[in-house]
Amino acid sequence: HQHQVGKKMSIEVQRDGKNLGPMRIEHRFDFNHHSMEESAIPQLLPGDEFVVNCEYDTSSRTEDVEFGEGSQDEMCYSTIMYYPVQAERDIFAYFPASEEAKAAYEAACSNPGSGQFSEVSLCAQSFIEDVPTFLQLDTNMQSFGALDLCNSPMYETMLEPYFPGTCPPCSQNDNCTATDVLSWGQEVLCPRMCAEFGGLTLWPDTSVTEASASQGVWCGGDGITYFAPNIADAEECQAKGDLNVPSLEVQGPAENSAQTLSLGGAGVAVAAVIAFLM
Repeated sequence: HQHQVGKKMSIEVQRDGKNLGPMRIEHRFDFNHHSMEESAIPQLLPGDEFVVNCEYDTSSRTEDVEFGEGSQDEMCYSTIMYYPVQAERDIFAYFPASEEAKAAYEAACSNPGSGQFSEVSLCAQSFIEDVPTFLQLDTNMQSFGALDLCNSPMYETMLEPYFPGTCPPCSQNDNCTATDVLSWGQEVLCPRMCAEFGGLTLWPDTSVTEASASQGVWCGGDGITYFAPNIADAEECQAKGDLNVPSLEVQGPAENSAQTLSLGGAGVAVAAVIAFLM
């Protein structure tokens, strides 16, 4: 889906680092004519990735065009119907990894904590002291620590569905200790989050301190995953040979003489169209 200055759109599928080609290409997008077509790739497998490309022509505009819901704004999204149905999810988001988020992850993953947390990473300390900041939640939210969170019945109903695995298993009985939560943050949660954000290692391992992630995706119960897109080029069609097609006679209007077209290869389809139209 695009708006008034959208000109072309395609949806490609990648599998195991290989571009399988387009599910659909809209060579001439028309804002007044939307349609759904059967996919050229009939089956998707776990781990497949979508690459959505949108092209625009803003030469008719005198002001900048922004993304938004208005018809004068622009969009770039696709809708896909699939079978069989999967588990319902109520949150989907795709967004760039901000420089602020990148700097925060690099600092938290690559440095030790301070004071009584000097034996663990800054990431684990942040988890213990300030969960909203740790999970990049609303900055206006009141601060609370992981121990309070993991021993609260609200965790499983309000946070676990969107950030699974944030608390250790003891949270199921609301009997976590400070040691349980701190160990979980340092040994399980922070290594996972740092690795997901562009392959960062967790202090005291400082072998990777610069994140490669540039994009983020939030798929409901799977939480946020950051990654660096690796878009492969589609394979070019390779000629397998040539067809020996005999000359074809295409009869024109009565006042014209017969026209002989010598066609080979891809021209066969064209000849069929010409003969039909004539």
